[in-house]
Amino acid sequence: MTHDTKRYLLIVIGLALKFKLPEQEKCLKKETLTILKVRAAKLLSKISDV
Repeated sequence: MTHDTKRYLLIVIGLALKFKLPEQEKCLKKETLTILKVRAAKLLSKISDV
């Protein structure tokens, strides 16, 4: 899996989160965003393992 593909997936995940939570995102704590980033990273590692 190339670096570009990983970056693309991160962008897609980020956009999906922003699209889903436009108003709530402002209220989210940094901790929550960090948890989401960790989940996204775990997802990416699972995808790249396949």
